[in-house]
Amino acid sequence: MTVGIWFWIGYIVTYYEKEKWLKHIFLNLGRFFAALVTVLVIINYFKPILFTISPTGGYTTSGSRISVQLSQTIILLFLLLHSVSIVFVRYKTVKHRIGIVALFCLTVASFIVAQAMQSNLPFYSMAFLLGSCLLHFFVIEDEKERFMRETHEAAQQEILSASATYENIIRMLSKEYFNLFYVNIETDEYIEYGSRNVLDGRFEETRGEDFFKTINKNVNKIVYEEDREKLITELDREKVVGEIKEKGSYGIYYRLVIEGEPVYVGLKATRVSGDDKHIIIGISNVDAQMKDRILAENAKEEIKAYLRLSAFSSNLLVLYVVDPETDEYTEFSATEDFEELGISKKGNNFFEEALKNSLKAVYSDDQSTFRGSFTKEKILAGIKLDGIFVMEYRLVIGGRPNYIRLKASMIEEEGKKLLVIGIENVDNYVRREQKQAYELSLARELALKDALTGARNNYSFVQAKKQLNEQIENFEAKEFAIVICDINGLKEVNDTIGHRAGDELIKNASNRICNIFKHSRVYRIGGDEFAVICQEHDYENITELLAKMNIANADKNNVQIAFGMTRYCVGQSVEEVIESADKLMYEHKASLKAEKSDNQKSDSGKEVQRYEFPEDLKKAYESSPLSF
Repeated sequence: MTVGIWFWIGYIVTYYEKEKWLKHIFLNLGRFFAALVTVLVIINYFKPILFTISPTGGYTTSGSRISVQLSQTIILLFLLLHSVSIVFVRYKTVKHRIGIVALFCLTVASFIVAQAMQSNLPFYSMAFLLGSCLLHFFVIEDEKERFMRETHEAAQQEILSASATYENIIRMLSKEYFNLFYVNIETDEYIEYGSRNVLDGRFEETRGEDFFKTINKNVNKIVYEEDREKLITELDREKVVGEIKEKGSYGIYYRLVIEGEPVYVGLKATRVSGDDKHIIIGISNVDAQMKDRILAENAKEEIKAYLRLSAFSSNLLVLYVVDPETDEYTEFSATEDFEELGISKKGNNFFEEALKNSLKAVYSDDQSTFRGSFTKEKILAGIKLDGIFVMEYRLVIGGRPNYIRLKASMIEEEGKKLLVIGIENVDNYVRREQKQAYELSLARELALKDALTGARNNYSFVQAKKQLNEQIENFEAKEFAIVICDINGLKEVNDTIGHRAGDELIKNASNRICNIFKHSRVYRIGGDEFAVICQEHDYENITELLAKMNIANADKNNVQIAFGMTRYCVGQSVEEVIESADKLMYEHKASLKAEKSDNQKSDSGKEVQRYEFPEDLKKAYESSPLSF
């Protein structure tokens, strides 16, 4: 009931054109009572404050409900008095209509009083029925007739005034604008025309208010994401109108999302000829033209970039720009050397074409490496991991293999990711590096060798000891043994025959040690002293090798070499192993001298005691050949 009163109040105060403040008061009172009674009805379910219903269905009203009804009656009576005053004092032109409104208020108020007195009878419903009939018959029908008459007159006026507008629209549509807006720059009201709706020379139109605000609201719906902020900034009312006044027109390019794809459009605004109040804004599809322009501008920039890059990389052969989604590619530039290979400058299936071309361009020894590494998956994975993919191979250029370095990386242009691949000729650089590496290796090798014997020198032995100690500290040392050797009689040869003969003696001794310990490194660590580090094969066969040393010493025509050997045990340092082997070498040296002395005594007819091999060497000696 209170919601109905609220709606009726809204209908009645429509005619209060000059008393807007009074209109707001009545409307707010209606809303207030509607909200109040809604809350009271909800509360009544839990605690009856408006009415009660007995178990037998009897209805009993309360004072609160009567108060609410009387409040509504007072509002209606006030509206009645105000409407009557309007009839006789002010709006004589709408006297009939306002009188009916006053009669409506009196009727509804009377029936509400009756409803309060007889709560079980449907007076309220009767009031609404009678009120509706009064308003519909005497007011609404008059309003409809007046509206039709005024609309017809306005339409006739608009037809007469719109001829110039349509003339401008037709002229602009002929220039391929697919949307036009006719905007009143004083009120921001607008009419939208669409050339896609042209039918028999007439245009389907849409009207609206606040053009610039509406455009900004729709930006997020139809404008490409990257251009939204730009359009909001540029399509500002003051800016557009100001530029039209200054230059005669205003234009901007941006992208709309059409069928899920960004499409370039051009917006152009201009003043209507002979009309200072209106402007026409046209939107045309310029996608093809803009993309051609962008390609041309990008080509210019690429040329600049390539020239700048070439200044620092004179050995650059070619640049490829590849779409990783479609494998379409463009060869940006190439040298004359690369042109000889006859590779296409543009096409599809870049990686497939590259593998096909590799058969004629890549050096045969590098074919398998190239075909295994040059795949889209491996290149993109390398870029994802390190930011750049690099590989080297050889191309056959000018009839000979040239070292090539390929680099690939990802760039982003216009929101699209592209793969850029550059190929540069690094042949001179690589060959120079190879030569330098060889010469450095040779120099290092010479620095580590003994000039007289060709064996490794004492400096090399020091480095080897250091490396073995590091392996021991890190628990990475393999089994090894160290053999210390010393030449007997070198001083005597030097003193009696000369140093040249002594040098020959040293070389012969070195050759014998190197020949026996073929799988180990032999070091000359002193004038007549050598060291051998035995691992793997020589370590496993150390007993047989030492037996060969003893057999060679037994030949009177050979120089005698004293030796001592110690195997590494966990917990020892390299120096301790060397010290032990050195001690055994001196013991062996003493025994060789004693044996030689005994042999000399035997030659004089005296009995001598022969030097006996250690037990672990006897078996090896007996099974070893006597010639080496």
